[in-house]
Amino acid sequence: MKTKDKRIKDLLDSGKYDVTKDGVVISNQYRGNKNRSEPLKPHVGPDGYSRVVLSDSDGAMSCCVHRVVAIKYLENDDGLPEINHIDGCRSNNSLSNIEWVTRNQNVRHSISDKPHWSAKIDADMAKKIKEMIADERGSTYIANKLGITRSIVESIRRGVTWKHA
Repeated sequence: MKTKDKRIKDLLDSGKYDVTKDGVVISNQYRGNKNRSEPLKPHVGPDGYSRVVLSDSDGAMSCCVHRVVAIKYLENDDGLPEINHIDGCRSNNSLSNIEWVTRNQNVRHSISDKPHWSAKIDADMAKKIKEMIADERGSTYIANKLGITRSIVESIRRGVTWKHA
């Protein structure tokens, strides 16, 4: 059986699908007796990545849009396994924002000083919360005052999150 990347490349090469440099995946499937090119509507997976469903003779597969863009436009002579979003934004699938990387490079980039894609607050807010905790304010008071959930405050208070802030 072909790898997922090979299946995606074959679909792009066959003309059944295309993708723009801005990350819009287009279906060139026949519908009825007309050949219609239509952009596919991506959905966001639980991991925060934009995905589309592509189909070939082996069946349907959910594909990350950034991977489809990379396979189409970026050379990968070194066989690098992962794709990094340069600005850290998982929804920005434009060619100028992605690059092939090793697993180690991708992990190092994800833990740099940029906020995590799923972070509910930023570093400034975390510092403010820590200051209020140091002033012996209660978690409910802090949460209500800052418009956040009590669980965010409690996670910071216990040192589970935002240890570096």
